[in-house]
Amino acid sequence: MAKEPNWSPEELKVVDHYVRKLGRGHEDAMSISRACLAEMERTRRLRRAGVRRTLVAVHSRLLMRAHSLGLAWTKHSWTDEEIRLVEPDVQAFLRGEYPSVRAARQACYATLPARIRRMRASYSIHQLMYKLARRHGLKQVKRPPDRHEGEILDRYVRALHEGRYRYVPTAAPDCLAELQRLHRSRPDAGMVQPRTLSWVTGKLYKRSEALGLPRFRNLLTPTERKLLERFARKVDRGELPDWLSAAKECLAEIRRRYAHPLRLRPGGPRRLTSHSLHTIHDDIRELSRKLNLRGPRCIRWSAEETKLLEGWLRWCSRYRHVKRLHPVRRASEGLQEDLAKLGSNRTVSACRNRLTHYLNRRLGRA
Repeated sequence: MAKEPNWSPEELKVVDHYVRKLGRGHEDAMSISRACLAEMERTRRLRRAGVRRTLVAVHSRLLMRAHSLGLAWTKHSWTDEEIRLVEPDVQAFLRGEYPSVRAARQACYATLPARIRRMRASYSIHQLMYKLARRHGLKQVKRPPDRHEGEILDRYVRALHEGRYRYVPTAAPDCLAELQRLHRSRPDAGMVQPRTLSWVTGKLYKRSEALGLPRFRNLLTPTERKLLERFARKVDRGELPDWLSAAKECLAEIRRRYAHPLRLRPGGPRRLTSHSLHTIHDDIRELSRKLNLRGPRCIRWSAEETKLLEGWLRWCSRYRHVKRLHPVRRASEGLQEDLAKLGSNRTVSACRNRLTHYLNRRLGRA
């Protein structure tokens, strides 16, 4: 194994600076080591010379230097006096006065340094409080949900896929609030660690998959599926020009039906639809493909439309080198406005595609 190169005086000067910061106790040893390594890398790049040190080497040197200078840092053993000062917050958490260990740790962290006259890292206080709470009988968080918790989780899974919530992350906070109310009513609330948001989110995902339900998208009701099929057949018969128009009309019809006063009867089930335009658009296209329906017909350009197209094509060819004018975009928008005056429903993207096609043919690129 190769021997580590000797440390230069410049490197030791940087290490001494960060050793004193470590002794003041504002950060833990690993954070100080990372900052020291970053400073040494900046110095090495400026001098374009020196040895590239690793984080392990810097961390070891930092601790060795602290020992040689007789300095202490936050990562030392807890004394009996410090444990005695932390104990009241642990007991308050076990009595249920704090919703979690994190809240108890934040309350302790705000007052502990002034009482012990030295800094303690937040994660170190957190670990000590966990250790003391488990010593007093705190149960682990990795416990299966009981019958009451399972009923609450199943109810929110059903609500999620009935449409009252769109995504699992939007249903998880409400589910967690109800679980917390259930936790406070337990006789052993202080001895059982409360559920967390990440735990609730994971359980909702797993129970959704166990019931065979999709992870994100809302399920379509039979009424909504009939509406989608009706508008897909309108596109097939040529009554609607494209998928986007069908999606807009279908979404407006869905929202109109759910806003009807007769469907908001007291005590009755009310579906809070959260379908967006793009999801309806995709659902109509997918349903049309499954039913083997034709999509929007390609309508040929008439002589009047082609005449307007040629005029904008000449303008676009003349100014195609002036990039600040954005000639293709402006020509597409201008062509669409002129076509709208004729009563045509061509979109800007269709005009742009047609212009680009003829422009490439004129330039010999096609």
